Amino acid sequence: MQPAPSLEPAESAAPAEWLGPRLLELGAALGTPVGAVVPTGYPAYARILHPVHGPDDAPNAPSVRWSGVAAWSGRRLHPEIQWERLIQPAGEVGTVAPWKDEPDVGHLPAGIAAPLVEVLRAHTATPERCWLCVWEGWGGWEDYAPEAACVELPGRGYSLMRAPIDAVVDGIAVGPGAGDTGPSLWWPDDRAWCVATEIDFCWTYVAASDACVHTLLEHPDLEALPTRPEHRGDMYSDTINPPPN
Repeated sequence: MQPAPSLEPAESAAPAEWLGPRLLELGAALGTPVGAVVPTGYPAYARILHPVHGPDDAPNAPSVRWSGVAAWSGRRLHPEIQWERLIQPAGEVGTVAPWKDEPDVGHLPAGIAAPLVEVLRAHTATPERCWLCVWEGWGGWEDYAPEAACVELPGRGYSLMRAPIDAVVDGIAVGPGAGDTGPSLWWPDDRAWCVATEIDFCWTYVAASDACVHTLLEHPDLEALPTRPEHRGDMYSDTINPPPN
């Protein structure tokens, strides 16, 4: 695996220096607030849920949304929902589970990258110049881009790359294992929005303007929920649905 041709290594970490001061603190009592993953200071936030694969093995079989799983399990879908609690049935169910595999963790699924980029492109003046923080743990990524500037954030290290927004749809890497690789944080040069897919999460956060987030929430090809920086995203965030057995 190596970076796609559309990516260029950043010579300096300066374009990412704004991130650290705008991230909330992590801690045992605090858990993992949304604002510790995606920068604070934006008017609105969305949580885009990664869909799951249905039980059909056909290549073009439709994916299943979390709302569909909630309808099966009888659990409540809400901004701080956790997958492990969603899939625990509230009572007897008369049908088999409507999904086969877990949601994609740590990277943006290809099926939602295109509609997300479609929306975000319309809400920045610099779509051809975006910055991508790529987690250094992706299959030795830093070995393939050793000249890229390093970005250190709490608990994570990244290689900083520069690319047009279309790189997120086309794929940031080529070669074996490339399909599971994606940027953990990315934003346009004008910082009109910022996207975060934490490597341990099966969803993606977007911080943006009210208009941009409203469009994401209403987009027919995305399953998005409104969220806030003080919301939690860790395994204990779901206080509505009971814990799994």
